[in-house]
Amino acid sequence: MVRHILTAILFIISMSMVTVMPCIITEVTVTGPLKLKASCSGANLTAIPRLEGSENIITLIASGNSIASLGERSFLGYENVELIDLQRNMIERIDGNTFRLLQSLKHVYLSGNKLKYMSKDLFSNCSSMRKLDVSHNNFSGVKRDYPFLASSTLTWLDLSQSKLENLPAKFFSDMQQLEYIYLNKNNLTSLNKLAFEPLRNLKLVFLDENPWKCTCELRDTVLLFKELAIDIRPSEIVCSMGIEKMNITFIVQNNSCLSQDTVVRTIDAPVRTEKSSTDRYSKKIVAGDLIGTSSPKNDDKTVTLENGTSEENIKTAHELLLQKFNETKEMAIKNRKEIDHLKALVTKQNNYVILISFLLVLVVIIITIYFYQLMKDKRSEKSKLKSKGRSEKYEHSQESSSENINTSNENTKKGAKEDTPLT
Repeated sequence: MVRHILTAILFIISMSMVTVMPCIITEVTVTGPLKLKASCSGANLTAIPRLEGSENIITLIASGNSIASLGERSFLGYENVELIDLQRNMIERIDGNTFRLLQSLKHVYLSGNKLKYMSKDLFSNCSSMRKLDVSHNNFSGVKRDYPFLASSTLTWLDLSQSKLENLPAKFFSDMQQLEYIYLNKNNLTSLNKLAFEPLRNLKLVFLDENPWKCTCELRDTVLLFKELAIDIRPSEIVCSMGIEKMNITFIVQNNSCLSQDTVVRTIDAPVRTEKSSTDRYSKKIVAGDLIGTSSPKNDDKTVTLENGTSEENIKTAHELLLQKFNETKEMAIKNRKEIDHLKALVTKQNNYVILISFLLVLVVIIITIYFYQLMKDKRSEKSKLKSKGRSEKYEHSQESSSENINTSNENTKKGAKEDTPLT
């Protein structure tokens, strides 16, 4: 009975300890040696956890924590890890030797941190490296002409929403196996052709939502993409020209472009409509000096728009887009508030779970002490009873022996009297 009670107590304690453990370890072995997955998301970690059996962990997920930096010993013991997910932390600094011993590393996710700089040789020893996500960081300070990273095996790089302002000529020079690059939602205004020339395996580049300017440099890069059959998303780049927009397709097809120092503004002059077989709508703009074989030589340049709409329709469309943008923004703010509310609820529930687990452990300890004391009292009582029994038995034996001695003495005296001769 006592053994079953102790077993149940140990089981309850172990279950309560599992509830408050920061990581959940699961087996993902299909064939071959043991392979584990460690999930440590949202565990309020400030450093990479030291886990038992880390040499068998191939997937480490520690997103949504408070890790601020990664050092040379952060992944000590994780030599066989293949995927590391550290999204939505507070990482500002990564030591250049952090991933040096991780020869099996293939995928790294560092999105949503506070990175401003990464060592060029951060993944140079990772011979299996394939995918890197460093989106939603702050690389606005990348201006000097040096390689961003050195990796001879990397094929997938996400730099979206990282506040990039320019790509120097040597930016991708040490990542020549790249096939997919995400540059969308940055602050890029042009692209340096020399940055992409070493990338002979490049298949797809995402360039949407950047404030492009239709410069000759951008035109040359787009022509290089077409020459190498590199897919661009979106398929047509829209350049910002003051408050107006111009499609890069027009620039490329007409072999025309704007010099880097050109300032473009819209003339507040009457709109002139040219009648032609296509009845296209034309608007005059001042573009300084246009550079290209088909550029007119006069100061006032006419750019033909392909949409066939009037200025009033353009303004209406602009207002509708602005209204849609505001609605989307309000919806995003509302969704963000809901997400924050859900996070608060989850945090509150986790606190309740920790409190309940603590109380459960406390109750178990009290019950254990109670049963231990009860067993101790019973043992003490049994010991007293045994001692009392022995004492009574001893007294009884003493009395019996005393009676036997007295009886023997009486018999001896009686026999002596009988043997005495009468005088």
